[in-house]
Amino acid sequence: MLKQLPEGITEIRCSKLSFAEFPTFYGAARLHSLIFSDNYICEASFEGAVMAHLKRLDLSRNHLSELPPSILQLNALEYLNVSNNFLSKLPEGLPITLEIVDAHANQISTLPSSFWRLSALEDIDLSRNLITRIEASVVRAPHLRRLILHHNPLSFVAPEVYGKSDWDEFDISSTPAAHSVVQAALPVTTVSPVVKRNTIRMPASPDAATAAERDALAVRLAAEQEARTKAESAIEELQRQLESFAVQPEETQARAALLLSQSQLEAAERRAFADRKLRQAADLQLSSTLRVMRDTTATHEATHSDASYWRNVYCCYYATCCLLLIVRKRIETTFTIAN
Repeated sequence: MLKQLPEGITEIRCSKLSFAEFPTFYGAARLHSLIFSDNYICEASFEGAVMAHLKRLDLSRNHLSELPPSILQLNALEYLNVSNNFLSKLPEGLPITLEIVDAHANQISTLPSSFWRLSALEDIDLSRNLITRIEASVVRAPHLRRLILHHNPLSFVAPEVYGKSDWDEFDISSTPAAHSVVQAALPVTTVSPVVKRNTIRMPASPDAATAAERDALAVRLAAEQEARTKAESAIEELQRQLESFAVQPEETQARAALLLSQSQLEAAERRAFADRKLRQAADLQLSSTLRVMRDTTATHEATHSDASYWRNVYCCYYATCCLLLIVRKRIETTFTIAN
């Protein structure tokens, strides 16, 4: 699906519109923000798209299972939101201009080695995924100040990571690794919901972390099942609509042909009825004239006996009959042409 955008468009919002396909936009050189959240998109591609100024891309709450390598072409992208999808990994190549990445509520288990070399990264949310290890390579991101990892099955966090001194927020609450980190004597620990400088959030106990993880997993599975059910229902409805659209032209043509034939039949019946009436009127007039002529002939026959008189009467009678026959013929010819 290709879309040619008008010049000057800087933002497109297409949330909650049941899109199943991500469009490729042409003529989007000035586009800064593209939001396609809350749809049914399973695949996205940026091949051939000219989005040199795109800074914000929101594909959250869709059905994406992976991000295409062509996302690297968005070389001005600063904000990427792919939360609440079905991603199992992030691509090796991401735009180096990225500052904020929100990928929470996916199925990500590992992160690419190049991810932490994105020099502009400041804020990452990877909560509610399947990440088990956080290596020391995290500290390679020089501007990273916020890393959210709560509700992951973390079993290992490198000391260099939690020992980083310039965190604005580092959240590993509700993870199995949280208590081992507490035992390592972190500089600051808190369970406050308020974001504070140099804040590292922990659960109250390992049991609480495990219970919270189970609850979160149950909620996640229920939400995924509901999303799949809605998607299947939407697909079935679209298929029914497509089938009805495919059948509708034939039904419309048949209905139009039937109505046309009915109207033509009714018109022909009206013309035939009018023709019969005119024929009956002409026959009635001819019969009346003949009767008058016969009565007149009988009267004159009783009172006159002159041969010339009867010859004149016969001529008049013959001329009158010829005239009535000509009139009737013309009437028939007129109705034949009209039909």
